[in-house]
Amino acid sequence: MLVMGMEAWSRIGELRKVAQWYVVYSVMAPFVHGFIAFGLGLIAHYITGFSMGGVVVLAVIAASSSDISGPPTLRAGIPSANPSAYIGASTAIGTPVAIGLCIPFFLGLAQALGGI
Repeated sequence: MLVMGMEAWSRIGELRKVAQWYVVYSVMAPFVHGFIAFGLGLIAHYITGFSMGGVVVLAVIAASSSDISGPPTLRAGIPSANPSAYIGASTAIGTPVAIGLCIPFFLGLAQALGGI
């Protein structure tokens, strides 16, 4: 991560043309991933009795999963990709969205649907 961070800083100027799309993706992706997991967890809740608390935890984990595993995976899979984009998008925007917005959102959604 340290090497990726240093390379990201050295290539930060390349982001000027596409930065807005990284911002849009890093705000929307936690909600999209969380909704997918919430839906699957809700199905498991109705079929097997999976708890609504488990549904919320599953959604929050899915919402924040790209924050930790994304940068090293992209580094290994696409070495030519600009780390300024994916490190900045995942850690500077994606993590606060997942923590500050997705946790209360999915908790409220579970309370409205399942009465936690």
